[in-house]
Amino acid sequence: MVVVSVCGMPFLTCVGVLALVITLAAIVLLIRFKHEKLLATFMPLCFLPLIAGLIQSVLAIGSGIGMQLDDSADFVVDSSLLLQMNLLPLLVGAVACVPAFLVTTVGRWQLVWKASGLQLLPERGAEAAAADNDQSDAWVENETNEYLERLVRPR
Repeated sequence: MVVVSVCGMPFLTCVGVLALVITLAAIVLLIRFKHEKLLATFMPLCFLPLIAGLIQSVLAIGSGIGMQLDDSADFVVDSSLLLQMNLLPLLVGAVACVPAFLVTTVGRWQLVWKASGLQLLPERGAEAAAADNDQSDAWVENETNEYLERLVRPR
């Protein structure tokens, strides 16, 4: 509730809607179009909530300086508290841009990884799997025969 009282409901609504729209647009670009360069071009738009928070913070700092210099003010606010209150919109904007930035960055990484053809774990071919299966069967048979020979062998 402190964030609402410090930043204001209109600012929070604008930043929230902007972050939601940008995140949904990033998801649509990732799922539907699947082009790495398109996501790279879209990435600067992910920082719009941060820019809105920066503008709001600069305006709040400007009015806060005026409040500090006004001799007719009835109250005195500590300058560090005033700075923290004025930088809160910047923090809100930074947090709001994170989901869209993560979707865009991880989506670009995924598209580049797929395009490179590299595999984290190489796929095993059918021949290699059959050879491994034959080797394991032979090993099991060999171990079984050795055990039975030791068990049945006369003493």
